[in-house]
This record gives sequence, C-alpha cells and structure tokens, in this order.
Amino acid sequence: MRKIWLCLPVAFCMAGVLTFVACEQPVTDGDDSSDGGDQQMEGGIKVEFNVCNVEMMPFDDGMYSARNVTDVSKVCTRLELAVFDGDNRVAIVRQAKDDSGFGHVTVALAEGEYTVVVIAHNGDGAATITSPEEIKFKDNKVTDTFYYCGDITVGDESSYDLTLGRAVAMVRLVVEDNVPAAVNRMKFYYTGGSSTFDAVSGYGCVNSRQTEVRDVPAAAHSEPSAYEIYTFPHSDGRSLDITVTALNSSDGVVDEREFGDVPVERNQVTQYSGVFFGASPGSGRSFTFTVDDEWSQVDYEY
Repeated sequence: MRKIWLCLPVAFCMAGVLTFVACEQPVTDGDDSSDGGDQQMEGGIKVEFNVCNVEMMPFDDGMYSARNVTDVSKVCTRLELAVFDGDNRVAIVRQAKDDSGFGHVTVALAEGEYTVVVIAHNGDGAATITSPEEIKFKDNKVTDTFYYCGDITVGDESSYDLTLGRAVAMVRLVVEDNVPAAVNRMKFYYTGGSSTFDAVSGYGCVNSRQTEVRDVPAAAHSEPSAYEIYTFPHSDGRSLDITVTALNSSDGVVDEREFGDVPVERNQVTQYSGVFFGASPGSGRSFTFTVDDEWSQVDYEY
C-alpha cells in the first residue's frame, strides 16, 4: 500500500500523531442530500484518512490555565469528511465523538482527482457541506472548529494523515467584578464575522449577525467569571462590533456594554477584562492591547 502524508502548512508548532484503528462508512447527508452522489463508488479504490493532528492555540477550559491538546477527540465532538469531484460531492462521512474510530475514515473512490474537506467542531448537530466554499452549522452556531481542505489523486490504495488547523477566532469577556444576583444570562450580539465557512480560503464567507447567550455560573456571583464566543473571521481583517447584555430571569436588561472595532484573527483570542457592572456602565472607555505573533492572545482592559 502506498502511504502519503498530507498536512496544512505548519504556521504554528505541530504536535504528535495519534492513530485511530476503526472506520465509519459514508452516509447520506440528510441536510443537503438533494445534491446527490453521497454513496461509495462500486468497486472503488480504498482510501483511508486519519485526522491525526490539530494545530491550535490552547483555548483554555478556565480563565488562566493553558494546555496543548492534539487528540481531536479531546477538542471536538463531531467530524465531517466530504469528497468532491469538481462540483459533485461523491462521499460524505459523519462521525460523533462516541463513535468507534472517531477520526479514522475509509472511503472507496474511482481513479481520479478529488478535493477533500474535513471539519471538526463542537456543534449540536452535523455541519452541512454543500461545497468546499460553503459550510454551514446547525442554527448558525459557531463553536471551536478545525478544518482541512486539499486535493488528492486516487490511483491505488492510499492512506493520508491529515493535520487540521483552527478556523475560528475567539472573543473572551472576563468579568472581574461579581455578577449581580439578578443576572443569570449574558447575551452577545455581534456583527462583522461569519457563521458560514469557506474551507478553500480558510475564512468566513457571509456577513452574519450572530447572537449567543451564555448562562452565568453560580460562582460568578462571588468571583470573576469568563464568557467566550466564536466567529469565522473574514479575509479582509474586518473587526467585530459586540453588544453584551446582562439579562435577568425575565429577559429584562440589567446592564449593557458595547465593544466596537474588536479585532479578530484565526487561532487568536481577543480578551476584554474589567469591571462590567460599574456605576457608569455606558461611559466611554479607552483600550490598549498587545499582540503575541505566535499562539497569540490579545488582552484588553475595560
């Protein structure tokens, strides 16, 4: 068997390879099955794909700790692999974290040239991949997402070890003061990003109005808390405008702040830290930031 190694260009530190030994067969995509062609080809050539690496900044589980994770099952709960022959999708595989062999896919293809797209994410449902340039997610919700897009030539049985890169930018709001007892949710409304992804360019491809709501943990009423949102940045480097609203149990507004011209980049955390529930929550603020060019995080105080 011929074994071929493929990976994204290494713009960041690359971690070790993990191996998966089981597989899941292509299935019909119920969300966009009208385009057809989602079956293995009769008598096709076996091609294996191993999602063995992710290149990433270690987005934290908490506010202050950081860790490197390379096992895709530790950072993503869903994976889709689609194979295109020109504009025609000829195979689609969907996997969930609990599936046997998560990250290992085998398909059968006829000889020829193909484009392979892999999306790993944490959405509540499967991603819809109508073309390499248009990938949508359930309810337009963006989570921590990784991708691969590349061309292959099928001539005999082959195995590809794929490295996925992070597709999203994160904005993290750190509330350093105690959240009032009446507040149980934080709503984020933001424009300037995208909820649809183009895996060919590696950027967002629509102008989205995104809304995310985050529950306030009980501990936030007595200590600092953090809230995170994601978007697919645009290739032109445009910034986000974000309105953060603190809501009570009746969806009444307790407090609100606006953050304009928020810079976002793939694989970068833009972090705002400060007192949210101040005496003058609507007053203007000035911001400074620093950028670490490698595995970068941008910090702000408000």
